[in-house]
Amino acid sequence: MNQSIAQISKTTAATQLWDAVVIGAGPAGATSAFLLAHQGFKVLIVEKKTFPRSKVCGCCLSGRAVRQLEHLGLSDVLSRAIPLKSFVLKSAEKFVQLPTDGGVVLSRSQLDYNLLQKAVAAGANLIQGSMAHLGQVSDQSRIIKLQSPEETVSLEAKLVLCCCGLGEIPHDSDEEFPSVIKRNSKIGVAAIVDSGNWIESQTIEMIVDHSGYVGLVQLEDGKLNLAAALNRAMIKQAGGVTQVICGMLERTGFDSRLKLIDPQWQGTLPMTRQMRCPASPRTFLLGDAAGYVEPFTGEGMAWAFESAELVQSLAGQAIHNWQPQLVQDWNFHYQKLVRKRQFTCKFLKRMLDTPWLIQPAIHLLNIAPQISRPFIRSIHG
Repeated sequence: MNQSIAQISKTTAATQLWDAVVIGAGPAGATSAFLLAHQGFKVLIVEKKTFPRSKVCGCCLSGRAVRQLEHLGLSDVLSRAIPLKSFVLKSAEKFVQLPTDGGVVLSRSQLDYNLLQKAVAAGANLIQGSMAHLGQVSDQSRIIKLQSPEETVSLEAKLVLCCCGLGEIPHDSDEEFPSVIKRNSKIGVAAIVDSGNWIESQTIEMIVDHSGYVGLVQLEDGKLNLAAALNRAMIKQAGGVTQVICGMLERTGFDSRLKLIDPQWQGTLPMTRQMRCPASPRTFLLGDAAGYVEPFTGEGMAWAFESAELVQSLAGQAIHNWQPQLVQDWNFHYQKLVRKRQFTCKFLKRMLDTPWLIQPAIHLLNIAPQISRPFIRSIHG
């Protein structure tokens, strides 16, 4: 990932009317830009950070996500991915090991970099290190302000695809994208540390208790990715993220090495949230920006890739002949896409939010592992 990705200047971008501006260069954003550029549209990607960069993520892709990338002609972005063969669920002294089907693990820094390279190679333009702020809408376009420490410029786009993840959407009106954050929603945290042979390769380990849950997986470079959804009150009570996760690891048989490492944690806003309508005039929300449910199942990646393909069905009309009805059209199609998939994650979230159910569930799965098959099929397709 040492090779830089070609960019244009903000001054150059401000002189053009863009068919589409994509805010955020994660899986939903980069894939959308790749597909739109392939259709010949003039596309600009705006990313607030500079690549390569890491993200708070479990770094796992479900089998459904892998097949979606193959369908879109992007399977080579997974050239360094490690296949996942098993899933281990632990709670206190109990655990169960189950097979997985078709999933892989790849660090977000590598995946996002590969996808962004594909988008730029397809003809999309890129600006990094700038924050995009949604401005006024006219009959022909929407204004986007690009802000960086050096300068602020304004540009115009016929369509904006907002793929900025769980972060707040920067815009002028607080009423444009009303969202509901679920009560007791956990925050996400993640860090990458030296592996030290904590877990087996090609295996996800998930630990669940009253503090939340943490997933561990070995990345393509041999390092260990830790990603957790934690109860905010428990973090405060324990005195920090490291203390909470150390306690969870030690209660399931891991040693206390994490305290000596002192990981550099990245965090998120409260995660489980629902967007009342993932669209507004000349603007569609995709991926995590359109709503998120907590569990680290790799399913979120599949939603990102599938929503990037879905938006193509409306993008041409939105760019050439915007109509107010397109707001409701995108809301209908997006909700139809994710509704059934999110049901599984919501069910798993309720289970994970009820730790006293986990140990009986582990006991039952050890006796009758076939019970897990409907959930594995739902996640992996």
